[in-house]
Amino acid sequence: MNAIIHRDYSFKGTSINVEVYDDRVEIVNPGGLPQGLDKRDFGKLSVRRNLILADLFHRMGKVERIGSGIRRMRDVMRAANLKPPKFEVTTFFKAIFYRNPEYSLKATQATTQKTVEKTREKILRIIRENPMITVLELAQKLEISPKGIEWNLTKAKKEGLLRRVGPDKGGRWEVSAKWEKR
Repeated sequence: MNAIIHRDYSFKGTSINVEVYDDRVEIVNPGGLPQGLDKRDFGKLSVRRNLILADLFHRMGKVERIGSGIRRMRDVMRAANLKPPKFEVTTFFKAIFYRNPEYSLKATQATTQKTVEKTREKILRIIRENPMITVLELAQKLEISPKGIEWNLTKAKKEGLLRRVGPDKGGRWEVSAKWEKR
């Protein structure tokens, strides 16, 4: 919200960028500090660059009018035991919020693993219903690339959940009892 309210809209051909990394989130905003705000006063005083937007967000109950945003950002990061946010000011304004990289990586890995497992389950169910199905048909049915289907099939074969009986053309798939018992 701060990025929208404090953006310098006279900068043409630019936009607010939000970049998410494992260890941080960076919000880059066109326009440095508003005219009349000195770097020494940053985080202590507030100069509203866009009065109408600031008023609108205030009426919606999304922001206060007392210039407490930077202090509250710092407090939230401290309460979460994270490094304090970093602010860089040039003709652009950049706010960097540090994340717990261990948590982010674990969450990403867990989500990826669950997605892969669900995809593989779907593939095996479809194959059980139609053992003659082709890679292209699987790809179309699941809206996944043929390479993605082949990757999942290779993994399922290595895990002993699936085997190919006969040639690529005219053969069939066989789902193992190991998967059926799950």
